[in-house]
Amino acid sequence: MSYLYLEMSVTRKIVELATTNYDKLSLNVNEKINDFESKANIKLANSQKEAIEGAFFNGIEVITGGPGTGKTTIINCIVSIFESLGLKVFMAAPTGRAAKRMAEATGREAKTIHRLLEIGSYSEEEVDEIENETSAIECDVLIVDEASMVDISLMNA
Repeated sequence: MSYLYLEMSVTRKIVELATTNYDKLSLNVNEKINDFESKANIKLANSQKEAIEGAFFNGIEVITGGPGTGKTTIINCIVSIFESLGLKVFMAAPTGRAAKRMAEATGREAKTIHRLLEIGSYSEEEVDEIENETSAIECDVLIVDEASMVDISLMNA
């Protein structure tokens, strides 16, 4: 499979996610954020609240920032709210070390992407098989940490 094909396929999937409207959840996100702030005894910055809101109304949300900027707090809030709605949330990272850090920081299970997809080291044929399955990962919400480290073949899977 060519890199051009993989990049075009990933682009199509991202566009599909980005253009899907998820406001069907019909919830007051600000109320849920306030509940989280009370329970966690913290005050989120406006930029953090905007990122959290985006996760509920966009099919894809990219959260970036340097160390100590509150990304983990944002993830904790997002996961807490989605789980309170009874949605299935998975967390994954491209490496075992990143998955372990994510699990330690959030207090929730995080897996490597390979483990989540139930593959080991993969060949192009294996990635093709995964891609052709109707639903490789069955969850409502997938949070990927360190997504910039994911290679294009795995991202396409």
